[in-house]
Order: sequence, then structure tokens, then C-alpha cells
Amino acid sequence: MKKISLICIIFFISLVIFFAIFIYYPNTNDDNNNQKPNIILIVIDTLRPDHLSCYGHNRKTSPNIDSIAQKGVTFLNHFSTSSITMTSTASIFTGLLPYKHMAAFPHPIKPRALTISELLKTIGYTTVGFIGNVQVSKEFGFGRGFDTYYEEEVTDKVNNVKDAKIVLTIPYLDRNIADKSMSWLRENQDKNFFMYIHFLGGHHPYKSYQPFKDYFIDGDKYENQIDFFNLLDEKYTDSLFSKFPDLLEIFNAIYDNKIRQIDSYIGEIYNTLKEVELLNNTLLIITSDHGEEFYEHGSFYHGATLFEEVIKVPLVISYPKLLKMNYYEPIMSQSTDILPSILELLNIKCPQDIDGSSFLSIIKKSKLSFINKLFSKDRDKIFCELFCPTQDPKYALFAVRSKDYKIIKKLSFKPRTKQESLAFHLRADPFEKMNLSDANGMETILEKAIDKANSHIKTMLNENSYEEKLDKNVIEQLRSLGYIQ
Repeated sequence: MKKISLICIIFFISLVIFFAIFIYYPNTNDDNNNQKPNIILIVIDTLRPDHLSCYGHNRKTSPNIDSIAQKGVTFLNHFSTSSITMTSTASIFTGLLPYKHMAAFPHPIKPRALTISELLKTIGYTTVGFIGNVQVSKEFGFGRGFDTYYEEEVTDKVNNVKDAKIVLTIPYLDRNIADKSMSWLRENQDKNFFMYIHFLGGHHPYKSYQPFKDYFIDGDKYENQIDFFNLLDEKYTDSLFSKFPDLLEIFNAIYDNKIRQIDSYIGEIYNTLKEVELLNNTLLIITSDHGEEFYEHGSFYHGATLFEEVIKVPLVISYPKLLKMNYYEPIMSQSTDILPSILELLNIKCPQDIDGSSFLSIIKKSKLSFINKLFSKDRDKIFCELFCPTQDPKYALFAVRSKDYKIIKKLSFKPRTKQESLAFHLRADPFEKMNLSDANGMETILEKAIDKANSHIKTMLNENSYEEKLDKNVIEQLRSLGYIQ
């Protein structure tokens, strides 16, 4: 009897190994497997997933992204590595945590950190970028590895942050990016390409234009009464709350107007891919660099905290030839995982020190999806970092998050300053309102991560030479978006 049981166990294990080999080593004689996909990475700045209808939002803000999601995979628990554009996007580009790539204003991506554009260029991809945020400009290392890198400027060299030229320019900036990217697709359909599009998206001052300006709320009515560049002034925001009792609903609706506008551009790009017959062989990735605060913790904007509203971001991936369709993936993932997933799809070896892990095996089409799940390893925690070298006093924020717990620690580099920490039980307190005294041992994990990063942080916080080298126009654009004073 025992002998029969042993034979059954060996037979079962053999079956599992056979099916695993069958799934992970596809038929190499299939011509389609030898055709490298085009890759389009779309980053929509300052986009919260809970404001997209495919993530359950009650307004129909994203019909085009919803349609793409139905033809692909939607990640329900995807996180950025930071709450500021330069740092978080550098993690998408390199697969590295912030302390390794060291991109935090005014510091560029570390020269030794290989970017996705550099890696793809080495295997013959034509690389092109269209960007609308100066934080991902050539000045900070994001143009490395690109054959063409088009930067749409936010300002027309104006000096006053509140100048009307800035307010009028921002809504049309994304329109220009969409038009230029579509023109490029029509003129280069014979090339195997990687395209990076970075829309300014949901970034304040949330300006949109018709027919989107009054899509969910009359934007003109409020945009002329609210200074969206002054929301960190407590006296000013107090006066707004007194004037508009439903202020937060107004902000959310104006923000949704802008999202609906960006979604229309996504639809146009998608239709262009159809028009030039590139859709079937294009891997389309839609994500964001970070979210936005709407007073959940007493403030607005982003880049000052690591709460859920600024680090949780959308991720929608479509490639019907290989990936599942209309599939919602609940595993926890992070922006560092995008690069290794692309590289695995292309059978390229990842750089050794990469922090991300490929999620490709989980989202691939398969008749035996449970085998993929069996052999895949879910991410059990994510790490976030926020360096603020231009603040006074200089400080850094660190966070580690598991499925159940999260801890955030603030390190001030001012002598004799008390270090602050917050801990939350996310299942019981998803909105992070109740600070715990303990986070189930997570503080030890976070301390180890901080120890690894400490020397890199101190180098960045004490080094100001990069700022002195920046182009004056770059400084103006950063100022116009509120990143520096």
C-alpha cells in the first residue's frame, strides 16, 4: 500500500514538472515568438487609481482605459516607490529602489543605473520619448538611451508662478504630446520601437479645456475663484473651506475633468495603433508616477508624505497575443517590477542588482493558470522612499508596507531632532487614521532598509552642486509646477 502511495506521489510530481516545463518554455518554432513586440509605456502624472472607472470610481472618467483593461490585465494593488515624479519614474526606468538610483531633485539618475531605454536600444529597438514634466527631462538622466526625446515645456519662460501664461499652457501641453506621439507612430510604423509617453495628467492646477472643462463640474466657475498654486497656505485653505463647504467634492470633480481629458488622448493613441496596424504586436503599459492628496491627512498635492493616496497607483497592461484578458490581478506589485517583466518577455537577463521581480508568469495566458501561481512568488512587502534635499530642514521619509501593516518613518537631518514614526493596521484602518504603537515587527524590517540607504541619502542631502549646474529654463519649469520656491 505504501509502495502504491509513493508511486502516486512520484507520478503527481512528474506531472507538475512536465506542465511547468510546458508553460515556461513555449514552442520556439512558432514564428510569432520570434517577433519582438513594440512597447509603449504611458505614465500619467499624478493619477489615483480610485479615480478611474475601471477601478470602481462612480464617475465614468476613463472609458478608453476601461476598454484597454478589458483586453488586458488590471493590477489592483500596485504601488509607486515614492510620491514625487523624478524618484518614482526613475524606479520604473531602472527597476531600482530610490536609494540605489539616487534620483531626487536636484540629483539625476545615477550614471551606473541602466535604464529601460538603454537596455532596449542595445537589442535593436528604436527608442522615442514624449514628456510633459521637467522632472523626467534629459537634465536628470531620463533621456539616456533614447534616439529621440521630445520635451514639451510647461512655461514660456515666464517669471511669475501665477502668470496666466502658465495656467493657459498646461491644458494644451498634453494635447501636444498626444499629437506628436501619434504622428511619430504614423511615420515610423515599420520600426520595432519602445515609446515612452509622460502626460502631465492630473497634476495641479488641474486645468482642462472644452469639452472636458465642465464634464463633471463647471470648471470655469471655480478655477477663476481658487488659486490652485496656494493650497499649502493654511490660512488660504481655511478661507476656501469657509467659502465652499463642499470644497473637496469640487476639487475631486475638477480633477476628474482632467482625467477624462487625458483618457480621450489614450483612446486616440490606441486608435492610431489600430489605424497603422501595430496594435496586435504592441505591449501597452499604462501607469502613474504617484497619486494626489485631497486633504485625507490635512494637506493637498503630493511629494510630502507616503500615505496610500500618494503611493497607490494604477497599472493596466494589454498584449492580447500573450497576456490574459479582462483579468484583475490582486497580488501586491510595485513600479520596480515593470522593467524585469518587460525583460523577461523579451528573454533578456536582468541587471544583477535590480530590486523588482517579474510578474509575467502570473499574467500570461495559460490553460493551467494554477501552475503559474504555484511557481510564482507573491511580493510580501513594498518599500517607499522620499528624499527632500531642497527642504529646510532636510529630511527623508521611508515606508514599508505588507498586505496588513504599514510603517512610515521620518528622518530629519537637523541635529537633535526627534525622529517620527507612524504605524497602521491596513485591514482594520485602510485610511491610515489610527497610529499604532507596534506594526507586527515591521519596524525592524524598515530599520534594516534605512541602514542600507543611509550613506546614499546623506551624500544626496549634503551635495548641492547639481542644482548649481541646472539650466535656468529647467529651474523655471520646476518653479511653475510648485516643486521649488
